[in-house]
Amino acid sequence: MGDEAILETIVGELKELIPADQIVVLSHNPQSTKNIYNVNSINRFDFIELAKCLKQARLFISGGGGLFQDTNSFGSPAYYGLQIFLAKAFNVPVFVFAQGIGPLKSILARTITKSALSVASYTTVRDHESDKLLSDWFISHETTADPVWCLKPNTVNNSLSNNGPLVGLSLRPSPALTDEHIKQLANILDENLTAETKIVLLPLQPAQDLPVLTKFSEYWQAKNREAILFDSTQCQLPSQWLSIIGSLNFLISMRLHALIMGIASGRPVLGINYDPKVSQLLDDLQLPMLNLTKDEMIAKWPDLVRNALAMGKELSVRAARESIALKKVACRNFSILAKILSS
Repeated sequence: MGDEAILETIVGELKELIPADQIVVLSHNPQSTKNIYNVNSINRFDFIELAKCLKQARLFISGGGGLFQDTNSFGSPAYYGLQIFLAKAFNVPVFVFAQGIGPLKSILARTITKSALSVASYTTVRDHESDKLLSDWFISHETTADPVWCLKPNTVNNSLSNNGPLVGLSLRPSPALTDEHIKQLANILDENLTAETKIVLLPLQPAQDLPVLTKFSEYWQAKNREAILFDSTQCQLPSQWLSIIGSLNFLISMRLHALIMGIASGRPVLGINYDPKVSQLLDDLQLPMLNLTKDEMIAKWPDLVRNALAMGKELSVRAARESIALKKVACRNFSILAKILSS
């Protein structure tokens, strides 16, 4: 959902600047992308087709999101670096768009990333850590914010609003997330949420998220508590997810873009930190989070959850205030894009 939210935001802005038939999206499922966004699309692994497109291209946009990182493998920096090098081989300007750079553990991943970003014509990054890294590398760039801050909600029919107080829960698999974490979270929420409060399980990336959410649901139902599994097929577009998240009373989330959507909607949020991009966002905005680290940190969870729930109104006001500023900064990406395409 996060990648799709970035895509929807960028495509929406591009359509204000150029005809839709001049937009070509690299996609894992080109036909689906064509149908949903009404743009041209090619297979993201078809470098021959990409080369044909680049022969005619005015601009190649790389991003956004966390493309240059080797958390799971060296493949990501190599793949996205190759795209940039290919674009430059055809003398096409490259706009590295609001990316989060890193973590980069291996020397080879750092070398490829530095080389690729060095040949980009324009670069914006979405966080302070990326800004520091590129500054250390003496790579010209501008620090903006994630483009999803600019996404506008799109109404979707749902019956959630008829179910009383709602706490949304977004979990995803992570080596750091254990069964004990999930069980502890269920126990703490059972102790701190009223009987009328419903948990809404949010499978933002169903294939990944459903097994983890199902495990939480088992613990939750064992306490005779009710959880609502939201039907993700109701949301074809991320802007519809934004509307759903905006209808919640509170959001607990591991996923970065669910947190962004919650904050952008002025919802109180509690993050679960599984990745530096999550901790950077919550630290910058001084919003609460649970850490998936050592056993002694789990012991702190009850107080952290209790305090976050008690601070709901204060967190909501803070979220609304911070989102206004971040939306303004994020829209800077599109000002740069408009300037590039008008030149």
